[in-house]
Amino acid sequence: MHRSTIQRVLVFDTVMRMHGHATADQIHAQISERHPHLSRATVYRNLNNLAQEHKILRISVPGSADFYEANTTPHYHLKCIHCQRIFDVTLPFMDNIEQHINDTHGFKVLGHSLTFYGVCPSCQQPEAREQLEQQLHAPSKRRAPKQAAKPKHKRSAAATKQHNSESEVAVVAAAQEQSSAEVTTPEVEVNLAAKLKTKAKTKATTESKTKTQAQAEAKATVATATTTKRKRSAMRPHKQEQGSE
Repeated sequence: MHRSTIQRVLVFDTVMRMHGHATADQIHAQISERHPHLSRATVYRNLNNLAQEHKILRISVPGSADFYEANTTPHYHLKCIHCQRIFDVTLPFMDNIEQHINDTHGFKVLGHSLTFYGVCPSCQQPEAREQLEQQLHAPSKRRAPKQAAKPKHKRSAAATKQHNSESEVAVVAAAQEQSSAEVTTPEVEVNLAAKLKTKAKTKATTESKTKTQAQAEAKATVATATTTKRKRSAMRPHKQEQGSE
């Protein structure tokens, strides 16, 4: 017994609301309109669990996907060979049909299912037949370009030859550019060395000028201080003479 979840209830309600026979993909598409985040695997898992518990009926049809419906009462079905839809058949269910099997080959028969095949009323209409023919011929039209692509193979040989020639020219041009770059590299190195040498000389000259200017300013400061000291020394004896008088 599986516990009831939101996803399980949602899948069950969708099957009940569709009132017919639907595949798992159709049920998932119906749910995705309102709940786009519900994964296909979750829908498949809950459909399988509900069918095992006989909450819904699973109809297995050879050569087709399984169908699900809300009617769990044993009954028979009709399948349209054109639109692939499933319909219920108004036919009494035969409970004792298994008793008419002459040889079960050792099987323990548990039940049976019966599906009739035919063409539904909608597909019997001329317009529906035309649409069906268009659908049947659509794959051959899509395959036509592949058959017409054979002559293209011959043209591609010439295009390949031209492409190879262009590639050779490009390789030669690249080689020439590389060789020219190798020739001009020493010249660039010489110019760079000359610039660095000139920059070093300019820096040395600037530093020398700055040093000479600083020395001159220092000498001027010393000379000014010496002159001032001498003047002061010369004025002291004169003041002493005036004081003695």
